[in-house]
Amino acid sequence: MVVRRLLVASGDLDFIQQIAEGVDGRGFSVTAGYSHRDAAYYLQNENFSVALVDARMTHAETGESSALLLSRIRHRPPLLIYSDDGRRDDLLKAADVPLTSLDEVTVRQSLLAALRIPQYVPDALPSVVESARAEPRREVNVDWNDEEIRTLFSLSRSLTEVLDLSEVLNRVVEAARRLTGAEEGMILLPDENSEQLYLRAKVGIDAHVAENFRIKTQDTLAGNVFITAQPVLMSTRGPHKVKTEYFANALLYVPILLNGSALGVLGVINRDKQSLFTERHLELLDNLASYAAIAINNARIHGESVRRTNELKALVDASQSANASLSLDHTLLAICEHLGRILNVHSAQIYEVAADRRSFCCRASFVQARWRAGAEQTVPLSASDYEGLRKYGGVELIAGANLNPVQEQFLSRVGAGYALLLPVAMGDTLFGALIGYRAGPPATRLTRARLQRAQRALDNCAQTLVGGTGERAGASVFHILGDLRVLLEADRIEFGVTTQDSRALRIRYAFGGMAWLDGGHAVDNHMVVPYQENCAFNHSIEEDGLSPTVQAILQANRGFAVLGLPLKTRGKFQGMAVMIDNMRPRVFTKRESDLARAVVGQGATAMDNAQLVVDLEQSLQELKAAQVKLVQTARLSAMGELAAAVAHQINNPLTTIVLDGQLLLDKREAGTPEYESLSAIVRAGKRATGVVRRLLSSARPDLENAPMIEVDVNASIQETVTLVQSYFNKAVIELQMHPADAVLPPVLAPQGTLDDVWLNLLINAHDVLVGREHARVDVGVEFQRLDRTITVTVRDNGPGVPDEKREMIFEPFFTTKPHGQGTGLGLYICRQVVSRVGGEIMVGSASSGGAVFTVRLPTVTQTNN
Repeated sequence: MVVRRLLVASGDLDFIQQIAEGVDGRGFSVTAGYSHRDAAYYLQNENFSVALVDARMTHAETGESSALLLSRIRHRPPLLIYSDDGRRDDLLKAADVPLTSLDEVTVRQSLLAALRIPQYVPDALPSVVESARAEPRREVNVDWNDEEIRTLFSLSRSLTEVLDLSEVLNRVVEAARRLTGAEEGMILLPDENSEQLYLRAKVGIDAHVAENFRIKTQDTLAGNVFITAQPVLMSTRGPHKVKTEYFANALLYVPILLNGSALGVLGVINRDKQSLFTERHLELLDNLASYAAIAINNARIHGESVRRTNELKALVDASQSANASLSLDHTLLAICEHLGRILNVHSAQIYEVAADRRSFCCRASFVQARWRAGAEQTVPLSASDYEGLRKYGGVELIAGANLNPVQEQFLSRVGAGYALLLPVAMGDTLFGALIGYRAGPPATRLTRARLQRAQRALDNCAQTLVGGTGERAGASVFHILGDLRVLLEADRIEFGVTTQDSRALRIRYAFGGMAWLDGGHAVDNHMVVPYQENCAFNHSIEEDGLSPTVQAILQANRGFAVLGLPLKTRGKFQGMAVMIDNMRPRVFTKRESDLARAVVGQGATAMDNAQLVVDLEQSLQELKAAQVKLVQTARLSAMGELAAAVAHQINNPLTTIVLDGQLLLDKREAGTPEYESLSAIVRAGKRATGVVRRLLSSARPDLENAPMIEVDVNASIQETVTLVQSYFNKAVIELQMHPADAVLPPVLAPQGTLDDVWLNLLINAHDVLVGREHARVDVGVEFQRLDRTITVTVRDNGPGVPDEKREMIFEPFFTTKPHGQGTGLGLYICRQVVSRVGGEIMVGSASSGGAVFTVRLPTVTQTNN
């Protein structure tokens, strides 16, 4: 039953009670406004069908007439003004409908006039209709024949056994036709979201006619019966207009009343038969409607009980599902899926507040949607994908794999990283395609056997998918899509039919969900909406003044209505949950909002638990990394002590080598081969002695206080190159040095430490180039005058360093060399030395495919400045 809200504004309690009693059971709900302020607040902030104002009410401060002030409110409902003073022309002009008497009939007629619902009285009706309207309901005629009594008795008994509303209505309408001998019978019930009656049960009416059988409650026979709760009997031969292009020779409508309130309309019609309905038929149908009202009410109570039980079960299932896994992505998807099912909406999404608090980014989405013909989204197909579907039977799209712009748009439309398209075709004609999406590229490809199974399953149900999009077809389609989704191991699945030119798909169905915890492919513009503080909204696309956030959500999802609720964890605002209806504009009811709020609350708790697990796992990983670093530090300390002991042991032999070499060198003439060899031995011995000395000093705790000296970078590198040149020549590796053209300013560094850097970099380059053809190493030195730094590059044409290892190679004990051939300390020491002098060392890729190590060092001039 449609209940209209009536605002009664008066300071007189008796006046309000009199109006309330007069409209009781007539389809009105009365709200009282006892002061001008109350009445103005109600009219400005709530929706009413009509308002009735007592002319005696005034503004408490100004003394002005409340009726005149309220009549100036914009977007107000129709206004009735009651005044028993006929001289108040100003009040009569301000009223949409003036009211001069408070008798029950006048009040009801004035309300109907304000609502523009006429008192429908057809022309030239016989007296039987008038009596049907004027006389009270009568008892069952004692002259009824046995068949009529048996029919009513049998129906009343059978109705007590049935609690299914559809079955009740069908039994009543069938009995109505049998009792009256009518061609057609129908029951019309009011739509909850509109002021229309729609066909809920029928007999004898063509299915095509019944499909769109809706009747306005204004200006129609059935609507007038429902509003006035009085029957209508057309006992003159027609044709009589029932609705647009629907005429009848005779008809009889009676209201289905329960406690004086109309639940619906029961009617019988003769469209072709020439026989008329009589007052006897009216009496029979009137009593049948009385039985029907009780049965309908019982069925509705039972249905409401079942619905509440199902809702409670759904809430329990949602809670269990959301808490069944501690995986955050599974939790988000479970929340979205249950929100969609409980509210019977086509899409549910969870948005997270972006770090800059200027937008919301979608983190999870679940969709179970179908679109009406003409309302589908059209998605272009690239020429290669069209040919692939038509000729080869399948197409794969992987994000980042050299896709063309059309293919990239195809993936980004739903935030996918992968898509598999399977055709629905006959010969060379492509009728449509099934698309399976994944949030990211798959770890493994589907086997050929599995793809063939999916294609066969798709071919078997192709007729259903390509066919109609009615509600019954839609229910079976989602079962089909669910099975295909499992076969394809897809997160989300869609089906689209080809356009007339076969170059695009009109998406008809979508089913499944995806989650993007780290942004991923959901960062596309259509997955990001503007930020707004108030995330509790309930809007239809037909409303004016929608916020940019609501507009963006409706546009991105091609929706007609949206419900939004804030998402909070541990009292902190994290984002919002939104539910979208893709079929019709509507406003979600309070009960639907409460159910959604309950699911969102449970989901927020589950998300909080899942996030705690994620944080715990991250903390464990950090703890493990810290433990590894502690072990490495201990190993370094132990190696330092061992190296110091070893250095002390070899220091004396090195001293002997250097001294004896120098004595031998003094006995040889310069320029001879022996002299050059002895010179190299002495230099190497001195270098080794310096290394031992630094190693011993590094074991002491005052390493940071080691003296800094000015170092000529060109000379330091040249000495190192000379030292290893023969080593490179023996391995057939070309080593070239390209010193700076000008004299370089010096660099401050502990003595000999930079030599170790160059030596480590060159030895590493040598080791990766051994055995390679055309192996080459280039050492370049440049002076950057702008920032007064020296840049040294060591470039090779070896295999290079993979991107994922470029930071790891500077960690202690990390090595790419075979086991036993490297300590993993060379580059670690290089970074320590370079950092000590205020520089930096980096690794990159050379144009030749090898590695480039770059060292930047500040000069003395820059440091002093």
